Amino acid sequence: MSPIVSRCGILPKGPPTEIVRNVTYEQTVERAAERISEALDEMAASLPQEVAPHLALTRLIGKLVERQTLRMQSIMEDSLVREAYAAAVARIPARPGRTDV
Repeated sequence: MSPIVSRCGILPKGPPTEIVRNVTYEQTVERAAERISEALDEMAASLPQEVAPHLALTRLIGKLVERQTLRMQSIMEDSLVREAYAAAVARIPARPGRTDV
């Protein structure tokens, strides 16, 4: 049996194992999170000074809804996504003066 080629690279020969699937899944999610985070940072850094980053983020959400309607609907409305958000925020260490949570 030849190796399986996926978007993430070449998987081992034979039937996929749970470990390989989990590693591939985690790598895929981590890579997407990194790319999205970098794109948001780049957008904020390239804005003219007179444009509020929050305003640009609001406009970005509108553009994403136009391009990724079903995924954005899931992000904005799905209870599992809201639970994941709450759990992630709860894991962020508290900092003095922090007001974003």
